[in-house]
Amino acid sequence: MVSARSACQYRIAKARGASGKAFSRAVRDAYDYRCVFCGGRFGGVPGVLPGVDAAHILAWSKYDLDVVSNGVTLCKLHHWAFDAGLIMPYRVQQVYLVRFTTLTQYYESSSLQLLGEDCFEIPRAWLPTDERVWPSEKYLKKVYADLAVSFASDL
Repeated sequence: MVSARSACQYRIAKARGASGKAFSRAVRDAYDYRCVFCGGRFGGVPGVLPGVDAAHILAWSKYDLDVVSNGVTLCKLHHWAFDAGLIMPYRVQQVYLVRFTTLTQYYESSSLQLLGEDCFEIPRAWLPTDERVWPSEKYLKKVYADLAVSFASDL
């Protein structure tokens, strides 16, 4: 009998192949298993699946871009919010912020509090030590354009 966890891992590996697994490992290692939006460190425990995902900034299905600078590690809640276009990383010079998009207007403030604070400055300690693999500003600008993102605090 196959466990649900094994079946899920098999489906993911089959869909993405070895490059997807290598991307996930490289991004998680670069971020030390820490969610870049909340700072939660959920991983690195032998025998326990990581609680952070390696999320593509530019969608793999469209760009097939498996490089660390096209990824961030996110906990499950923040990964959902990022994929839904509710929150985005945003770079201003050498600083990254968590920015809420205009889509957040459709959610209760008590729910949004769980996502964090709009314009929260991401501590440098939560980013990879190698600045060359920080989220690419070029990729971030492309995802904003692809999704027609507007930020809530710009209104």
